[in-house]
Amino acid sequence: DGGRDAEVPREVHAAGDYVIPRQNGLVCLEKPPLAYWLVAGSFRLFGETEGAARLPGKLATAGTMLALFLFARRRAGERAGALAALFFGGSLLGFGLARIVLIDPLLTAAQTSAVLAFAALAEADAGSRRASRVPVIVFAVSAAAAVLLKGLVGVVLPGGAIVLWSFVTGRWGPFRRLAAPLPAVVFLALAVPWHVAAALREPQFLSFYFVHEHFDRFLRPDHKR
Repeated sequence: DGGRDAEVPREVHAAGDYVIPRQNGLVCLEKPPLAYWLVAGSFRLFGETEGAARLPGKLATAGTMLALFLFARRRAGERAGALAALFFGGSLLGFGLARIVLIDPLLTAAQTSAVLAFAALAEADAGSRRASRVPVIVFAVSAAAAVLLKGLVGVVLPGGAIVLWSFVTGRWGPFRRLAAPLPAVVFLALAVPWHVAAALREPQFLSFYFVHEHFDRFLRPDHKR
């Protein structure tokens, strides 16, 4: 996987085509392009090296640690923040994935940001409504990034958790604020354009990307998983 996720952005960088990723010259639309864009940007800045290929994943892991630190420190103190960051960054999976060219550490950063933003929104909703503006925007941007990293799973996982939390607690106010026009516009403005551009370039994109890659993977044994 690491070789593939480095080769696709290398070809993106070489061809200058940021709409249709390719692997060995063949169209590669199994995943959205944000991870490829980030690695291609790293190649552009630092050259086509292993270090440049791995840099976005390492920065994403460091960003996840920072987000956990700031979130926990504000609510439980400096020591709790430091432990939260170290437990994640020092875990076998967190540390290991940061050193491989994969989408997963980037997706982890985006979804962690979305979940923490919703937690902050739930707290703000119980107090000052004005304090909820920033978490709402952060959630919309994070969810859009997650979709551009790995498709609908970017909103299904945090969205499912949010709906379940709202149902269990009976607090639907934070959920309604996420569905308001402003966050919806921010999310759509970031997440939709590439999908439209890809569909215009590749006639089979919508059926392959949405149906085969999102639903067939779970409902059919094609991938033997």
